Amino acid sequence: MDMTKGDSRWTSHKAWVLVADGRKALIARNIGTALAPRLDVHATLTAPDNPATREQATDRPGRFRKDAMRRIAADLTDLHALAEVTFLRDAATQFARLLDEEPDAKAVVVAPPVALATLRGALARHAERIETELAKDFTKHPLADIERALAAE
Repeated sequence: MDMTKGDSRWTSHKAWVLVADGRKALIARNIGTALAPRLDVHATLTAPDNPATREQATDRPGRFRKDAMRRIAADLTDLHALAEVTFLRDAATQFARLLDEEPDAKAVVVAPPVALATLRGALARHAERIETELAKDFTKHPLADIERALAAE
């Protein structure tokens, strides 16, 4: 979708905005305009403590026989990354509930590229309602920075 600066579809009035990464998510509503977004925070979600995989796993990866002569090691599951994906899916579920409550509401998703891929999958049934996606990490930025980034797009 070709979005130009000042296009009224971009971050339209009353659009829901999800700003997320694997540790934090912000769900807000644009109560401003497309040219001057003003975000009203609806919810802030924080993931539970998520130590590195080496601190969560207790064993070395298992080994198994490939055939009579060879044994190979199984891959170690990245528990840290798995927890981040779970958090992103939970945040997307909450965001989707808001979209379900308002069939005409539009959405904007802002997340780092890897998190954005997870969110795309989790929000697939609402894909036609997502006005745009911004592949940037703004979870640690103040609302004013997020609003400026949305206005500049």
